[in-house]
Amino acid sequence: MGIGACCTSRTRSEPGGRSGVELAWHLVEAQPFLPGWHVDLVCRELERVARGENRRLLINIPPRHGKSLLAAVLFPAWVWITWPERRFLFASYARDYAERDGALTRDLISSSWYQERYGHVFSLLTDQNEKWRFVNSRGGQRLAASVGGQATGAGGDIVIVDDPLKIEDSHSDLRREAVVDWFMRTATTRLNDPTSGAFVVIGQRVHEADLFGHLLEKKRWRHLCLPAEYEPEHPYLFPEDPRTRAGEELWPQRVGREQLEEFGEALGAAAFAALMQQRPSPAGGTIFDPASWRWYDPREGRTYHRILISWDLSFKATHRSDYTVGQVWSIRGKDRYLLHQCRGRLSFPETVEVTKRLSEEFRPESGRPPETIIEEAASGPALIAMVREGVPAVRGVRPERNKVARAHAVSPLVESGRVFLPGAPNAGGTGFDPGRTPQWVQEFVEEFTSFPHVTHDDQVDAMTQALLHLKPRGKRPRVRRLR
Repeated sequence: MGIGACCTSRTRSEPGGRSGVELAWHLVEAQPFLPGWHVDLVCRELERVARGENRRLLINIPPRHGKSLLAAVLFPAWVWITWPERRFLFASYARDYAERDGALTRDLISSSWYQERYGHVFSLLTDQNEKWRFVNSRGGQRLAASVGGQATGAGGDIVIVDDPLKIEDSHSDLRREAVVDWFMRTATTRLNDPTSGAFVVIGQRVHEADLFGHLLEKKRWRHLCLPAEYEPEHPYLFPEDPRTRAGEELWPQRVGREQLEEFGEALGAAAFAALMQQRPSPAGGTIFDPASWRWYDPREGRTYHRILISWDLSFKATHRSDYTVGQVWSIRGKDRYLLHQCRGRLSFPETVEVTKRLSEEFRPESGRPPETIIEEAASGPALIAMVREGVPAVRGVRPERNKVARAHAVSPLVESGRVFLPGAPNAGGTGFDPGRTPQWVQEFVEEFTSFPHVTHDDQVDAMTQALLHLKPRGKRPRVRRLR
């Protein structure tokens, strides 16, 4: 019996030609079922794992293409139809996600649809039925763990790691290496039978040196790599990918051209290549394309609804130290404008004076004082304390990620043409006109073009701090979605 009984759209084992996955879909997913050849391909590769034909499987597939639903929810329910004694260990970067998918598997097994067909094979034990672990009457079990967790005593016949690294941690060398170390030292020891057990690792490529990159170097893993858009020259092109036209979508019924363009605008080129195309750019690649900046004439009158002053401070005011940078930013709709920048090796008293002056000089049309944010490092806390009376809307901020990760986080805004600098483009439109662009703006662009391979990156730090602070924070809808 193929996974079509419960988990594929290829094997037509149900009346009327409808597959088991189509019939079961609405029990675990709010979005309607849409067929796709990649669904068949993923399920077929999982079948090979269940039958012992492959013990090492990597699946790279874009978000919103059903990877977790197929591998972490439907797959164990199908396996138990034939091998109810199988034990699964599921891990994700957050144990909550592994538990969430386990709850969906449990809901599916408990449904009347499943029970009418396979209820005679096994039953779930009510005294061992928890969020992180449930067991069936034939000895099979599903355990949930977190990547990096101890998982003491936990094991499985099939170990499935779904999304091993949080996307926001992709540019942290420490956290990427911790995931690789956990897998090699902990996960690899969790097979109940090392001679017959299997590993499945699923997710998107977030960095050249992520867990997938590490395992691909081992040459022992079957790699199902499915980019969102077909690339004939893709380095990891799966030989059975049926597409032939460059740019052809993976699942056009669900994620078509319009959706991919929206993803591209939101993610930026580097993140789109990694998450959607499974082709991460090298860590040392250029993050900011100099052709992406937009320009405005500072002589033209404009009104601004919101003003933000962002300070990146140095520890010392010596000729070798980093610069202290204060940037004045404004926001008009979705656009961000750099109005002014103060950059120099300033002493602490000089920094206090300039901070107060900028707060007085730049005010939005409402007349309210501008917001001033200062990183709580170096002399930041002392500066906040000194200027609080003269700069009423001042606050300290702490960066949540390293500077490279912060740069990647704001690069889509620059690429989408939403960040404007004072000056003018050259005749070709790919750079600035030196005659009409201030020298400090030219130096600003040079630093961003060379980042992260630069001696000083204080202008980058000040801008990423400002743009992340200005980024709207909408509430995410609490609905089930494809993963």
